[in-house]
Amino acid sequence: MRASPLVVDARCSVLTLLTHPDRARSASHAVIALVLAIVLSTLGRPAAADAPVSEAEVEAMVRALVEKIRSLHDPVRQWEPAVLPEGNTGQATGRTALAVLALLEAGEPAQSDKVFDAIKWLAANPAPYTYAIATRIMVWTRLPEDFRPLAEADLRRLLENFLPEAGGWDYGPNPRSGYVDQSLTQFAMQAIADAERAGLDVPPRLIDLVRGRFLSKQCKDGGWGYKNADDDPRGSMTAAGLATMALCERVRPGNDRTRDAVARSINGAVEWLDQRFEPGANPGMGDYHVYYWMHALERAGRATGLRRFRDRDWFDACAGTIRSRLFTGDLESGLRVNGGVTSMETLAFALFTLQRGLEPVPFGFFETTGLPPAYDELGWATSRLADVIEKPVGWTRVGIDDPLSVWTRLPVVVVRGDGAAEWLDDPASPQAARLLEYAAAGGTVVAAPADRGRFAKRMQELFTAAFPFLEESKIDAKDEIRSEPTTWRGRADQLSTPVRRWLVTAPKLPLGQDGESKLTDDVSTMLSAICLAETGGMLPSRAAADPATGVSVTASFPIARYRYEGSWRPEPAVLERLADLAAGAGLEIDLESDTAGVIDGPGLLWITGTTAADAEAIGLAHLAESAKQGRHLLIESLGPDFVAGLTARLSTAGWMVGPPPPGCPTGTARVTPPDGVGGLLVTSEVSRPLLARPSKAGVTVGDVVRLVRTAATLEAAGG
Repeated sequence: MRASPLVVDARCSVLTLLTHPDRARSASHAVIALVLAIVLSTLGRPAAADAPVSEAEVEAMVRALVEKIRSLHDPVRQWEPAVLPEGNTGQATGRTALAVLALLEAGEPAQSDKVFDAIKWLAANPAPYTYAIATRIMVWTRLPEDFRPLAEADLRRLLENFLPEAGGWDYGPNPRSGYVDQSLTQFAMQAIADAERAGLDVPPRLIDLVRGRFLSKQCKDGGWGYKNADDDPRGSMTAAGLATMALCERVRPGNDRTRDAVARSINGAVEWLDQRFEPGANPGMGDYHVYYWMHALERAGRATGLRRFRDRDWFDACAGTIRSRLFTGDLESGLRVNGGVTSMETLAFALFTLQRGLEPVPFGFFETTGLPPAYDELGWATSRLADVIEKPVGWTRVGIDDPLSVWTRLPVVVVRGDGAAEWLDDPASPQAARLLEYAAAGGTVVAAPADRGRFAKRMQELFTAAFPFLEESKIDAKDEIRSEPTTWRGRADQLSTPVRRWLVTAPKLPLGQDGESKLTDDVSTMLSAICLAETGGMLPSRAAADPATGVSVTASFPIARYRYEGSWRPEPAVLERLADLAAGAGLEIDLESDTAGVIDGPGLLWITGTTAADAEAIGLAHLAESAKQGRHLLIESLGPDFVAGLTARLSTAGWMVGPPPPGCPTGTARVTPPDGVGGLLVTSEVSRPLLARPSKAGVTVGDVVRLVRTAATLEAAGG
């Protein structure tokens, strides 16, 4: 698709903004041009040389790993080896628990034959060793309430094995101080965190002691070794330490005395990983425990939201490594696990890592205050959303270094900031520009003030200056997100169009670092409700979207917008998104520059209006002449006042308003000028699917593409 004149015009406005900031800053259209230029310039960029593993490939690898694990099941000993290794690595029942946990994480039903048999076997065979007990707890907490007694029993065993003076766990009962290590302790903490989230009682002091251990055992360079601060640091232990520190803060936030120490610890670990990250080698250990290293990264990413180390997306890098090391074949012939791979640890840790990529990621978190990634900031919100849609969901941190394509896969981005921040003064600053372009591209921004409301107010000012057509309103008790899926309280305002919410603000929005706030539950429910209202539960995964391939073009035509004095463009990204989505259906759309007058030749002229004033501002003579010259019309109404005002004007001018062709969505009408084929009058239900919003009328993206094709190929009335 060629670059449209709209992109060129926008880039010219960007040049004005950058070279004459004082003049351009006062002109809101220049800011919009900046936003649109960045959004539109991403279209058609070539893929990176090391393109990430696609979602289809991740799904195929997950299926292959599930089948491989199932094939190793024994009806008598389940997934236990025929002969347990001697010593501490025996961990009786642990490998079966690990296999069950991996299968459950991958979506296997607990009632499936091999999983159900293994669960019954685990229930009848208790275990005394730390790794096995911890894994079993993670299994029980993923099962129905009937399994709570088993979870409680294994949690008691795990707590009995804890050594307070060392702040951690040995391999089994009768713990020895010299044998407590970071690996055992972090694995036990995963189980502790799962148990706490499932409502089981965890001693608060235990969390303080584990936190203290990791603070005291961290190496000077920010990494963690196996046991002591003077051990050589390892990648797997550093990622595990990072995850454990975040889990401790989630379960029991530290007090003011430890908060600075935790922040330094987290920053040190992130810096260590940034300097040494390699997906195919465990830093400090080479090929040893590579899949355990990836699992530790997956847990650290889950707990902190981090998605990049050494300027690389850790999931993309790890998925590529797993693809090249563990699998043969391809999507066409079938991906298969290498025949010689039978280690349950390898299979399970690879499956945990890949499954993370298929987990829906509804929330992004943009930190602008400089606070370290020490907290599970959106953990409460993801838990609440997971309870509603009955599947695990995650969250991720995003930054201005991440491409827009990463941001736009996130339905909701929560941005935390300080109202005194200088970047709020300049809409062209990296932070402001990225938030504005993300919102213009279809995302919903939620402001999380670090200063009791001033940041929220300034965010509103930033958005209204850039997008004057946004409507400001209070989210009142009648709004569906106040009661669906569950009721929440608290003041919240929004900037929106009739199609979607752009910005939501509140005087206070406590997140992970404010985990003990009384408002946390309400905020979590609010974020969950916003996400569901804006997506209808259709959530993207973390893995790269699969590109449309092998689609032949069956039709091609241009589309231009009609510009007039009014709400002529309330949703800037609609046509760009339409062009992208239509390409997958064999329809090539060439985006032309906006016009304020007559446009001729075949194709569509897209007109949008919201108010009665918009209906009066539209030049009917321009539309009639464009239709006479062969240009079809698609008039999008975003409000009843616009429909009433426009249809009255059309009737007076001799236009016909009647039923649409067969197959058009509810609310569509045909409009025909005295001379020309005219077009269709549609509702906002057309734009909502294009911006990944649910349509109350059930309109899908496919319906919209067919509607556009119909509008562009209308014949003369009665013809």
